[in-house]
Amino acid sequence: MKKHLTALLTAATITTAALSSSSLSPNSNLSIQQNHPKSNTAMAIQTNACGLPLQKDMLQKQKKQPRMLVYKNRLYIDTGEISTAGRCGVMDGKITKTVAAGKIPKKELQSNFGKGYSFQLGTRSRRLEVLIDDTWHIFACNENNLDGVTMKVKSYTATSAILSIQNTGDKSVLFGEEFLLEKKIAGTKEWRAVPYSQTTDVAFNSIGLLADKDSLVKWRADWKTIYGALKPGTYRIVKEFRELEAEGANEAYTLSAKFRIEDSKR
Repeated sequence: MKKHLTALLTAATITTAALSSSSLSPNSNLSIQQNHPKSNTAMAIQTNACGLPLQKDMLQKQKKQPRMLVYKNRLYIDTGEISTAGRCGVMDGKITKTVAAGKIPKKELQSNFGKGYSFQLGTRSRRLEVLIDDTWHIFACNENNLDGVTMKVKSYTATSAILSIQNTGDKSVLFGEEFLLEKKIAGTKEWRAVPYSQTTDVAFNSIGLLADKDSLVKWRADWKTIYGALKPGTYRIVKEFRELEAEGANEAYTLSAKFRIEDSKR
């Protein structure tokens, strides 16, 4: 009897893969592309002594799945951020299909949180802003999910920062000198682009920098002529990276790293 019960206590694993995405543009002067996440999501389904799924456990795992939607054959995931920026009333799309909350949508204009929701293209490339319950929620593609690659702010001043880019993945990655700064609105889930200084025409050197496999690269970002000296607050620097394949640069990913400028009067 014990052997019989042991044989019936099995587990199945459902593995679902995400889709790929394309670029938009953050503003007229700076283009930082973003894709949808391509990482896999695995969910184990336990069974009881009768070999049937434990429905309660399944539902609990399903509820942990983030909100997602498919637009132009690319998967967008809820970042947890919102937007209160002014906007026009013209929508760029509307969700017309839905799947269960625990599943990953795969069809065009399909989500896992319902249908009928309208959205607009985001102010930064590879982002969508979805209107849910009178609030604009930001969804993004391939954001902070480049396998094996991390970016951190190691040191900084009000006008520059030293970034540490570590690549422990199995592919080299390519990046340029372009970057974007955003500031967090205190007490909210909102980030806004830092405005350029009044006298600046933004331009970056068009060069490619490489972070090889199993390497640590330090890179300096100087924004004195672009943004001026930053005021106290929480900021993040945003950069685009591309995996380097045999045929050249492949998918684009966006990484960001936070830092805080303290009030010098304290």
